[in-house]
Amino acid sequence: MKKLKNKKVVSVMLMLSMLFSVCMIATAADTPAATRNSLRSQGAIRYQEGSESVVIDSEDLYTLADRLDLFKVRVTEQLGVIGTYLSNDANGTPLTSETGIYAVHQKPVSHSETDPRTLSFEAILEGIAASQTIPTDSAAYGMGSGTTLYKSADGKLSSGAQEGAEEIRIQAATAENLSAGTAAWVNGRLILGTGGDNKAYHDLGYQKGSDDRGGNGNEDNGNGGNNNDDNGNGGNGDDGPVGSGDVNKARVINMNGAASYVVQEDMTDVFLCFSRVGGYTTPVLSSGESIKLVVKNTETYTPWYQWSIYYAPKLTKGTVISNLFETKKDTVMNLLITIENSKKNDKVSGIRLSQSQSVTEYVVEEDMTNVLLYLTAPKNKMPDFTPMDDQEYVSFKLLKDVTHRYDDNGNCTYGCLYYIPKLKAGTRISNINPYRSYLVY
Repeated sequence: MKKLKNKKVVSVMLMLSMLFSVCMIATAADTPAATRNSLRSQGAIRYQEGSESVVIDSEDLYTLADRLDLFKVRVTEQLGVIGTYLSNDANGTPLTSETGIYAVHQKPVSHSETDPRTLSFEAILEGIAASQTIPTDSAAYGMGSGTTLYKSADGKLSSGAQEGAEEIRIQAATAENLSAGTAAWVNGRLILGTGGDNKAYHDLGYQKGSDDRGGNGNEDNGNGGNNNDDNGNGGNGDDGPVGSGDVNKARVINMNGAASYVVQEDMTDVFLCFSRVGGYTTPVLSSGESIKLVVKNTETYTPWYQWSIYYAPKLTKGTVISNLFETKKDTVMNLLITIENSKKNDKVSGIRLSQSQSVTEYVVEEDMTNVLLYLTAPKNKMPDFTPMDDQEYVSFKLLKDVTHRYDDNGNCTYGCLYYIPKLKAGTRISNINPYRSYLVY
């Protein structure tokens, strides 16, 4: 008896499935926008040759047309599941293949929803492509178009300016600013969070705690000197002196994970920083835009990191940077760095701090702005800055730590890239290994 009931259930399900399919086709047939209404064929053509016969029936064409409409409906429904809608509302990303059709990431009101049966396949394909991009307009997130966003001192996002708030812009997530183990689709790529930002904030919080206790910010060797404030700025632990600039002007784009990278926006004054073990990365630009080598680590023995920094006056959107060292390791440096309001105009220099490993400090010889400092030292041995003017401390921020353990015995190679908004002539940089350390300015 139980077996018979199961057969009845299966029969009912099959019947319902067939009824649903027929209803969908009937719906397409009754819709003025349906593809079948553009067909003019009727009747059947019969062809006979000997014992072979062929029948071309116009109903086959109508069935195919209904199936195509059903496919369009299903695809647009799935786009809605992942938060992309095709709409007549202009508050979205214009599609080029259909006039007046837009891809939006907020569910449109009913009167502006586009009947998928009226769309070409090109428009639907562009909707699929739009679903895998990160909109930079605040309108895509339910706010007014062009809304200015701010990050408050406690890390919260708001649309109103507050004291101590930092103006930010919407940009695609990177592996470093996603929590460790969290995944996301970003512009068609699946990325896995490394928790780099969280770790950096933790380190800065630890450093701030050392400052508040009156410590030196470096309990490993007692030579820290420069303490950090909440933004990672080097300081002296009191409220008197002022910092030498905003360290958050430097923006880092991680290109790890592929052998090439497509520039997502027009950029100026761009530093391209690369590192790897056992070789160099020499970038190739598809656009032919100028790029020059600023500094290159000349150490030839391995497993020491070999690295280089290039400079490009500008990079246009769509430029392909190829010949990258394809890796997902966070200890490899494949970076684009831009600095807000930087105007170097192709005037970029790089210097090695010393030719001797026995020298552990360097005195800045001229005023510098928007400086990159690469040190072959672990990040818990931060550089110590002593400016000539005791009323100003040197602000700096760790942009990248590429420390690499190269064997099972715990042996490591070290490398840290810092950003410094301003260095004045006479500033003394100590607690470093100058033989393999460089300034780019």
